[in-house]
Amino acid sequence: MTKRGRVLRDTNAGPGLLTVGGKQYSFLLEGMWRSEVPPRPGMTVDVNFDSDGAPAEVFAVSESQIAKEQAKRAFSGALRHGEALGGAVTGGIGASVGRGLKRRLGPLTIAAEVLLLLAFFVLPDLRVGGFVSPALSGWDAIGLSPQTQMTNDRGFLSLLAIICLLAPLATPFLKQTWARWLNAAPVAFLLLACIVLGRQLQSATAAAGNMGEELGGAAGRELAGQFGPTYSFASGAYLALLCAIYLLTRAFKGQ
Repeated sequence: MTKRGRVLRDTNAGPGLLTVGGKQYSFLLEGMWRSEVPPRPGMTVDVNFDSDGAPAEVFAVSESQIAKEQAKRAFSGALRHGEALGGAVTGGIGASVGRGLKRRLGPLTIAAEVLLLLAFFVLPDLRVGGFVSPALSGWDAIGLSPQTQMTNDRGFLSLLAIICLLAPLATPFLKQTWARWLNAAPVAFLLLACIVLGRQLQSATAAAGNMGEELGGAAGRELAGQFGPTYSFASGAYLALLCAIYLLTRAFKGQ
């Protein structure tokens, strides 16, 4: 059984202390801690309990995972709000989409928003060779920076992703004329993310090239080729872009 908890005391001076569901448990670094980053006070963790109800394994939960869960909760909350406005549930878009939200946004817009979130958070968006081989979702791709990999925190870019991708849902609830341009927020964020990722990958390529020059010769060029990143967009990126462009057309139509 796994439960979410928080570290109260690290293991620098003996056993650590964590709290789960209002109860406190001690834990050890050796044999129990299952993450590369060391425990620190205030860190969110997942705790596996054994059959006796004692902590057996402790895993650090990254800030990116927390932000992703918050995004899902925010999206679910928006859908519940629409259900409250509309009353009955529509069957074609999903059980949690109310008639009120469907009436204000339209089924095509709701479908585009759902597919956009699915494409960014779940589907593969970027394939990077060299130092990262698997296909990455858009959410994982914005954490490619060495700084974010060290801290497990995407910082402002992750917050911007959540705000921009969910912005079109707020459009029908705002009476201001500028509110329609919230539909342009997803495509603006995707363009910004591409620029940021492009710069990060260029920096990695330059670093690999410098490594090859320092080593010199054919061996250096071969090593630079192995570690120099190559990248290409995957299906999720194209789907996200198509959905974002559709939402952008609503902004120009004044919807």
